[in-house]
Amino acid sequence: MRIGSVTITIAAALVSTYATLAASPEARVVPFSSPEAGQIIVQVYVDGLGPRRFLLDTGSSRTAISERLAREAALPTVAQTTFVTPTGTSLRPMVRLTNLHVGSARVAAVLAPTLSEADVRRLGTDVVGLLGQDFLAQFHYTIDYLGSRLIWHDDDGFDVNGVSEATVRPQRGRVRLWLRPSAGRFLVDLPQVHHEARAAARFVPDSGSDGLVLFSRDRTNQFLADTVAERGQLVSFAGLFGQRVARLVVLRHVQVGEATLRNLPAAVIVDADRGPDAPEDGLLPLSLFASVTFNPRAGYLDVEPR
Repeated sequence: MRIGSVTITIAAALVSTYATLAASPEARVVPFSSPEAGQIIVQVYVDGLGPRRFLLDTGSSRTAISERLAREAALPTVAQTTFVTPTGTSLRPMVRLTNLHVGSARVAAVLAPTLSEADVRRLGTDVVGLLGQDFLAQFHYTIDYLGSRLIWHDDDGFDVNGVSEATVRPQRGRVRLWLRPSAGRFLVDLPQVHHEARAAARFVPDSGSDGLVLFSRDRTNQFLADTVAERGQLVSFAGLFGQRVARLVVLRHVQVGEATLRNLPAAVIVDADRGPDAPEDGLLPLSLFASVTFNPRAGYLDVEPR
């Protein structure tokens, strides 16, 4: 199982960003590849270099690039930053990008931590960076998993070809979840109607994970109350900065808004350093759905069940 969701705490003053959406019709629809289950690999241009393969990760707070790409683009180090992940923390140098674009979506002045080559290899073959919410949150877009395409919308929900987000494909049973900003990322509340819980568990909607992840804590116990598989099996798997131990389970049902996902495999991290005040209770892999539409400005995430 692969875990995404990187939170990056900036230890220096942020620079202002400028986001634009070009009018070129062909650039509004960006194909992506998925060499591993759930992955979204897109072609990105960085300060005139490219295209380069980046992992699009909605669970990451900021964009990051490889040390090698930073050297190739002659980007000077401007600060230090701390990565906070489900698997631990790491102090990293940070560089300033002056032009980052994916298809028609363009952002200027991005502060990007650099990753060691060992960390970059964990992202995927020939992947040299991570595209996070400091870029993505400035746009209204759809990830169409069945069509393997990323679609940038204008403020009215249409791309330049007049395609509405609601007609990317017929959205039977589309579910709207409200986005809750948290430390540069977003959370969604998932109340479980079949369980009398005091509070809904909060999940990071994450395109970087290939399976549901639960952090072992009180609010996630409701998901473990009814399983269809033995919960004692322990496994070790790699995160961005090392190994973690989890137990594998199969959840009988998980409620996502009005939709119910049944017999869903999940990993329960048993040694994650998550205190009781940590905002997130787990990671919701977006690849479970046929398509997802983020509209950060309006504060919602629409998911279409497969």
